Amino acid sequence: MPNRLPLTEDFASLLQNAGLGNLISYSPSYRYYRAKKDRFMFCYNTQALTPSEETKGRRWAAWIYKLKRTKRGEAYKMKKKVFFASRKKAKKRAFQWYEKRVKDFAKKAEAARLAAFGGSA
Repeated sequence: MPNRLPLTEDFASLLQNAGLGNLISYSPSYRYYRAKKDRFMFCYNTQALTPSEETKGRRWAAWIYKLKRTKRGEAYKMKKKVFFASRKKAKKRAFQWYEKRVKDFAKKAEAARLAAFGGSA
């Protein structure tokens, strides 16, 4: 079986320009950090974006998704998106958001635990 090349952004844009963009959709790969029992995902992309007016020439992004409950089930909604010149900076920002959220989540859980047992902080 021959090796299959991954669908690249360039190939996807060629399909789009040829009017065949509805046949195959393409979005850059991404990774995310997520704490247990939390509704937020802190993401960064692993494939460079095409520079555009929205990205202001930057090829990397970090963003936050929040889990929303809807009538049809659950869906993620983007809360914040920031563009960067390097992947390393985008990954660092996503991790900083994640660490801050984990610390805040732990503080709230500790406060709730103390309140349940009548303790004081």
